[in-house]
Amino acid sequence: MTVEVWKKVQAKMLPTPAKFHYLFNMRELSRVFQGVVLAVRARFSKEVDASMPFGGKVETPQGYLVGLWRHECERVFCDKLTTMEDKNWTTSLITNQIKENFGDEVYKQTLEPLLFVDFLREPVMDEDTGE
Repeated sequence: MTVEVWKKVQAKMLPTPAKFHYLFNMRELSRVFQGVVLAVRARFSKEVDASMPFGGKVETPQGYLVGLWRHECERVFCDKLTTMEDKNWTTSLITNQIKENFGDEVYKQTLEPLLFVDFLREPVMDEDTGE
């Protein structure tokens, strides 16, 4: 699914003199996977603490994982785009992939994009360096 989105974005969003930075190589693909892999795994458990909502309209761990995937795809692909037309096309591509691969239930949960940040967590101290 991620590779399919990457291939379609790579084929449609070609570099031009005005959009010379529209280069989508393996680095972008790996950044999507890295963002998903580095997420906190406890939130995807079936025994999730009900007092901690997922955010948005997400109600299930599956919806949360797909919402994370959507966030990472938009972060990697859409943030590079300069026009709203290009961003809307890419967002539509991503949401259509969700609907095709996960069905209406997860699609409806992820219509509202989720934002994932880690600057609100307590910093991790490295004992060796003290930083």
